[in-house]
Amino acid sequence: MINELKSILKAYDKLESAWFSTEKKTDEYLAASCFFENMTYRLTDSDKRDPLIGFRMAKRLIGRIYSKKDDSIQILNPEATNVVLGGILRTKDVIINYIRRCSKEPVKAYIAKDFISASGQKKFPLLLALLPFMLRQSFRSIFSSRRLNLALSIHEVFEIAFLLHFFRTQNINHVYDWIPYEKDSNFLSLLLMKEGIAVTKIPSPGPLATHNRIMIGSEVILSTPYHFEELKKFQDSIRTGKVTKWPPQGAEAHITQYLNHPETPQFSIGFYSHGSWVRKEERHSQHGREVDVAELKILSFLGKFVVENPQYSLVIFPHPREKKKDVTERTRKFYTEAIGHDHFKFVPDGLSTVSSFHLADIAIGAFSSILYERMYCGYKTLIGNIGFYDFPMNGSTLNNISFVTYEGMKKLIEEFAQHDEAYYFQRTNLDEYRYLHYQVNE
Repeated sequence: MINELKSILKAYDKLESAWFSTEKKTDEYLAASCFFENMTYRLTDSDKRDPLIGFRMAKRLIGRIYSKKDDSIQILNPEATNVVLGGILRTKDVIINYIRRCSKEPVKAYIAKDFISASGQKKFPLLLALLPFMLRQSFRSIFSSRRLNLALSIHEVFEIAFLLHFFRTQNINHVYDWIPYEKDSNFLSLLLMKEGIAVTKIPSPGPLATHNRIMIGSEVILSTPYHFEELKKFQDSIRTGKVTKWPPQGAEAHITQYLNHPETPQFSIGFYSHGSWVRKEERHSQHGREVDVAELKILSFLGKFVVENPQYSLVIFPHPREKKKDVTERTRKFYTEAIGHDHFKFVPDGLSTVSSFHLADIAIGAFSSILYERMYCGYKTLIGNIGFYDFPMNGSTLNNISFVTYEGMKKLIEEFAQHDEAYYFQRTNLDEYRYLHYQVNE
């Protein structure tokens, strides 16, 4: 792995040179702009104000190198030649099964990039090779406005070196990148493709504009019609030899539940939460859109609507973060205050949002991939794009179900509550979002 590390450190210097270059149309520049400018969820907003974050990241990396844990790689099929690259282990089974069904290929291994250690490597020589880079980035982070990007690079070069070593020794020829939103994803793609390794990027069903307006790979998986609308806008920065359409993540695994289209309760409205208030409390990094403000406004609209129209019921579909035991009391308090009363109920415990689309006739959300999954399964959906001036794009069919005012929301609810799903999809020109227009893998 020492050889791979040395080559990655040289590649990093070239990447930084590309970032400062006057040539702004190369793959290297695009990868560099992501690496040095993009946000990350791996560190928090409070870390931006920590001048010593580089040294803290160096200390954490030393801990990773000397860690005795060796569970970042899960071997599934030794005979296969591809791997799935994810961030964490908790959701690996869902990810692996989705990729298996959609690609119709076996998977050799799942790798949790965030937990890669130096298992099987000579640790002290590895640390000595990394030390100059760690110190350089740590000192640069003290004064730089890009301190998060510089500090995180300490871990990223180590992870990429490990991956390159693993791929070479295991004869890997194809990587499914489940985390293309990570700021080093395109840098990794360039390095892998130079090695002759194909890279398939799999962004979430949410808008590409959020994290994936730049993608470099052999193949990109798009999962909503809106993605294809965005592809026209970002065709200069999404550079791939192949574009493939897969069903949205999550809904694809549950579609058999909805093939007979379970009926919804009449005059029922659901709110799909992004958990933005919890994320804000936990100081998670923000992607530039004030989802928390939009969600508060939507909830106040809904509170007013059900008071004025008591025949309607309101059900809240909390985000998993809001269901944690230490948060549940604050969750109920938050919704009571945001809605303005307690005339609402939560979806029953034990039911995930994706398995309970039929519990609301019309569902509303601000900025969540679950909205596309719901439409995929054939259910009425509205978007409160309050304050999102770049979403949906001008000319997008999603504008037909979007609102920014109370009157706009009221008009849409009252119209679609009187008609079935067939009317909804025809009236909004959104029929192509339904599963009928995808290849469903049994």
